[in-house]
This record gives sequence, structure tokens and C-alpha cells, in this order.
Amino acid sequence: MSQAVFVCGTTGIQGGATARALLTKGVSVHSVTRNASSARTKEITAFGVKFWPGDFDSEEALKSAIAGTSSIFLNFFPDFTDMGANLRQAKLIMLIALRQEPSRWSTQAASALSNPSQWAILRPGVFNSNLIAPGIAQYDEFARTGVLETAWNEDAMYHGAARNHRRLQQLGDPDPAGFHAKEIDYADELATPEDVRKKLVQRLASS
Repeated sequence: MSQAVFVCGTTGIQGGATARALLTKGVSVHSVTRNASSARTKEITAFGVKFWPGDFDSEEALKSAIAGTSSIFLNFFPDFTDMGANLRQAKLIMLIALRQEPSRWSTQAASALSNPSQWAILRPGVFNSNLIAPGIAQYDEFARTGVLETAWNEDAMYHGAARNHRRLQQLGDPDPAGFHAKEIDYADELATPEDVRKKLVQRLASS
């Protein structure tokens, strides 16, 4: 089992779920944060994540955070003001990490990985937590008006819970060879936007 893992986005949904899964199994988690004094960073620090100040473009911070790790979890939130940011950051992290010879990788991004001995790509569905607080903040109009304007069509989409992302990470850890070179799509259910609306109404009515 890995003794230390570098996890991107530990203050977010996927990275946070991954960090918790690893910490509960006694694995150390390293990460970077742009704001060490933020409430979310303090919350995750309390769980046991070790942070270095910086972001995914901070080479020195990444070198320090990745040092001593044997696995990497790549996970980025899109930067809509810099569409090349995620690829640039992924390349930097991989370059630093490959120099330090981590043995295993998993990534939510569908980018090619060169030469790590074991890797997997995870593609989750839409996280249900994005539709309630605090995740709903990304849909500003929906949070304020109750009207969701989106590029989604009326077809069913895959939806899932972050806890199952955590379980998948736990499943892959004892048997990395079984997950090597796999691209895994996963979710809990198919649901149309109307299905989601009805479930939100039912949940709010019962709370």
C-alpha cells in the first residue's frame, strides 16, 4: 500500500472524497492550497491532509508536496478564463512526479500518461452534491432564482454520489494491477433534468 499520495483538489468533491478514503486507511495525503487560512482548507487539514502553499502552477510547492509520494491523483476544475491551464498543470505535475518515480497514477482527466508503471482514468457522472449547498453556488442563477439554465438536454444523464467515488478509490488501492490502463465510467443512476427536479422537490418537502 502507498505510504503517501499526492491528491489534487482535496478541498473539492472528488479530491476530498479520495483524501478521506486514503486517510481512513492510514495513508498520508499531500496537497497544495492557494489559501491556507480558508475554512475549507482548515477543515481538510483537520482530517489529516498535509498542505503546501501554492497552486498547480507553483513548481516549487509541487516539488515539495510530491516529494516522498508513490501515487498521484490528478483532478482539476476547469479554468474558463484559461482553457489551456489544466493541460499545462497536468504536464507540470507529471514531469515533477515522474522525476521522483511514483509507481501509480489515477486521474479524472482524460489525458495520456507517459511511463508510470500503473495508471487508471476515472470518469464519474454528475455529482448530486453539485445541486445542493455549497456546490449549488456554481449555478448562481439556480441558487438565487430556482431556475436552472444549462446546456443539458432533456435526455437522461449519469448521476452519482461522491461517497461512491471514494469507494472506487478504495477498491483500486489493494489491487492496482487489476485497474492498470483502465478507463472507468461510473455512476449510480440515469436521471433526466426533470427526474432531478422531482427528487429535489421531494427531498425539500420531507426536510
